[in-house]
Amino acid sequence: MPAKTAVHPRDHRPAWSLLLAGAAAACLALAGSVVRAEDAGTRPVLSAEPYRTLSVNIPLNSGDEAGHWIEWLVRAKAGTPLLYSWSVSGVTEPQEFYSDLFGHGVEPGTGEDVSYQKFSGLFSNGAVTVPYDGLHGWYFKNDSAGAVVVHLRLSGDFEVVSAEELAAIQAADEP
Repeated sequence: MPAKTAVHPRDHRPAWSLLLAGAAAACLALAGSVVRAEDAGTRPVLSAEPYRTLSVNIPLNSGDEAGHWIEWLVRAKAGTPLLYSWSVSGVTEPQEFYSDLFGHGVEPGTGEDVSYQKFSGLFSNGAVTVPYDGLHGWYFKNDSAGAVVVHLRLSGDFEVVSAEELAAIQAADEP
């Protein structure tokens, strides 16, 4: 019988490598149980739902032109962890780029947004566990003199909100 290799639940390095391999469900299982290394990348341990990793480049115009800001949203269920990282290229002064990681109100047009992280800067990464079913994502705003590109990477169980749905949500939020 071959020896079993276990990953200790407090060692986060294997968890990160599992996430990058597309096995975030196995990564989350590390919080409460031991995962055999030979099973870690081949089957979900915590959930039958597949996690996905998405990389997207989001261009924004210069701060004095239309198109210098965007809301980029996903739909996720309450309790879902979203792991993210983003950086912006084309700007050198952190105060010229603003971001807000937030959740839209439960009902479009309610104005009940929840902000998870607001700041000016050139990059961010982390995780958020969404507190309710609905729309969650970023407001990115470029105040620099030139065009920029936001490089966003997101992992979790989510659906990207279409441009048509986003336009309808923004119209509902107009006063």
